[in-house]
Amino acid sequence: MKKFKVLCIILLTAFILSLFNDLVSSIISGFNLGSSSSEFILNSEDDYASYLYMDVDVTPDYKKAEFVNETNNNKLLVLPNTVSIVDLGVKQEDSSFSVKFLHWALFIINIVSVIVYISIVVLFIMVMRIFIKSEVFNRRVVHLLCLIGWFFIILGVFSSLWNLLRIYMISSLVAIEGVEFSYRYIVEWSTILMGLVVLVNTEILSQATTIKDENDLTI
Repeated sequence: MKKFKVLCIILLTAFILSLFNDLVSSIISGFNLGSSSSEFILNSEDDYASYLYMDVDVTPDYKKAEFVNETNNNKLLVLPNTVSIVDLGVKQEDSSFSVKFLHWALFIINIVSVIVYISIVVLFIMVMRIFIKSEVFNRRVVHLLCLIGWFFIILGVFSSLWNLLRIYMISSLVAIEGVEFSYRYIVEWSTILMGLVVLVNTEILSQATTIKDENDLTI
């Protein structure tokens, strides 16, 4: 059990560090994007809209730009795969009803996803605290893990829907010659798969807990 406690502590530490790393990375990325576009935004008389980290596909019409490799002065051809866009000519009064509806739908989905994500974090910490106390075969643990599994699946579904609506909306607002917004990665398979894995392991733990309870009654 001592080894199991150590592993639980390591897992909990790694989980918290990964959350911190994601948060810091998001803040740094947002700051860098804001810094690089601040000059254009300040000089613009209209509102602006930013679309971050959009997956794109290059079409034959793409105007290939050449860059110089500063290490050896060789010419480089750069083809975009993920782009961030700042539209400096946005006029809110010109937005159609469908665009406003999509904005609200994305906002609601985003709020629900954040709530589900926070719930997963809280439930995970609760499970780790129980594990550290060496209470592995516990009905409460089974219940919490089951919730985590379903929350992962819900998060994956809502995130996929958010990706779909986001790309659809931006495709109707922004058109770039030689570049198409990609729908390839809209489904959050990794999140959904994580939920299924947690549910399978939860069922195994549930069966083991049932056997333990029966053995305790026998004794």
